[in-house]
Amino acid sequence: MTQQSKNLEVYVDDSSGVIFSPRITKVLFTSTHPGAGDDDPFEQEVLTLVMPTDTLLTFCLTLLKGFAKNGEGLLGHLSENNGLFSTAIKAAEAISASESFLAVEDAYSGPSPKQKPRGPKKKPVAGRRASRVLTE
Repeated sequence: MTQQSKNLEVYVDDSSGVIFSPRITKVLFTSTHPGAGDDDPFEQEVLTLVMPTDTLLTFCLTLLKGFAKNGEGLLGHLSENNGLFSTAIKAAEAISASESFLAVEDAYSGPSPKQKPRGPKKKPVAGRRASRVLTE
C-alpha cells in the first residue's frame, strides 16, 4: 500500500451531475479548460466523489450552517459577486432556521449505531428519526 504525504486537492468549477440512492450518492465535478487555438473552452470531468448519502447530507447541513453563521464575513470579501452571494446567504439562513432543517439536523446529530444492520435494507437510523419528526 502506498501512503500519500499530502492530501489530494482537486480544483473544480462546477458539478455536472448527481446520482442519488438511499445508500450512496455520486457527484461528478468538472473544470473548465481553454480550447486549443481559437476553440471555445470546454468542461472536463476532474473528480467523481462517491460517499454514503447520509454522510453527504450531514456535510451539506454543516456547510449551510457555516454559510449562515459566517455570511456577513463572506459578503465583506466577495464584493465582485455581492448580489449573488447575498441572495445565497439569505437562502442559507432561511433554510438553516427552518423547522425542517432543525429536525433533520437534530436527527443526524444523535449517536450513530455501532453496527450496520443485517438483513433487508432499511433507512439509516438518522433518516428514520428525521422522517418521523417531519411527519409529526
